[in-house]
Amino acid sequence: MQNGGNHILSKDTCTASNFVRQKDVIKLFEKDSHLMLGHTRQATQGTINAKNAHPFEKETIVGVHNGVIMNDDDVAKKHDFKIEVDSEVIFELLNKYENDFVKTFKEIRGSASVAWVNTQEANTLYLLAHENPLAVAEVPMLKTVFFASEFVALDSILSGAIGTENYSIWDLEQDTVYKLSPEHKFEKTKVDFAEFSYGSQWEGKKWDSDKREWVDKDDKETKLLKSDEDLDDWDSGRENLIKNTDNILEAEEVDFIKEMCKKSGCNECKAPLNKYCYYDDDISDVLCYKCIEDDKQLPYVYVNLENGSTHYML
Repeated sequence: MQNGGNHILSKDTCTASNFVRQKDVIKLFEKDSHLMLGHTRQATQGTINAKNAHPFEKETIVGVHNGVIMNDDDVAKKHDFKIEVDSEVIFELLNKYENDFVKTFKEIRGSASVAWVNTQEANTLYLLAHENPLAVAEVPMLKTVFFASEFVALDSILSGAIGTENYSIWDLEQDTVYKLSPEHKFEKTKVDFAEFSYGSQWEGKKWDSDKREWVDKDDKETKLLKSDEDLDDWDSGRENLIKNTDNILEAEEVDFIKEMCKKSGCNECKAPLNKYCYYDDDISDVLCYKCIEDDKQLPYVYVNLENGSTHYML
């Protein structure tokens, strides 16, 4: 974005190193730009092409997103948005609501590190971190503010380029929109996100794995783990023993995991997860067998995505 609000959008599906060597991109760096947005992420859903690469432009809003939006289909259907990539619903909503980000994020459910500009506000940047990291560094000697999704990456680049004494760096507070003015003044606003909902029939209820039925939440807690008996091989010949704990996750948790698998696949290698996954409930990761095979940090929860059964791995 140049002084006065004029902006130029350029994106491709090549690697970042090749992208910045392109002649038209080099020319962009040579312009008197006051604000730049960049992203190396390709589409996690939809066709991988320049159209579906970040940044996205929705009339007055241009932005980038790192994370996974879980309810993008519902939001798109509600507002009649024509989208192919989950990230697009964020910027569609921001444009529809005239950059009312408080209203926008109340409709969004998922994880999000977001950076965007409103082309009607010259040289003003908006940043947000929700269940994803986002780091900011201020460099007085360059009169510049940098941001990146990884603190370590940003810190290592700047320390090698200008020395650690020449900048300050910090992680953004979660669920807080930072509005950065052209004078490098931050204005912070707390925002809320949509909660996961499974319908009114489950309100005030929980799944009782012993009774195998929905009961009131104030009922006495039931014991999840049974004895060490009844070991079974649940992993199609891979000889992994699964402890039969009689569906240790409640049905709504399984629904949430299924949606994560559908949207993003394995959190490590992005492999599709269609029949089963391994769930790390400490950090809410869903993984494939290959990515947990050498990991000794157990237990994981085995989730059968076809019938919804869940069991601890040994």
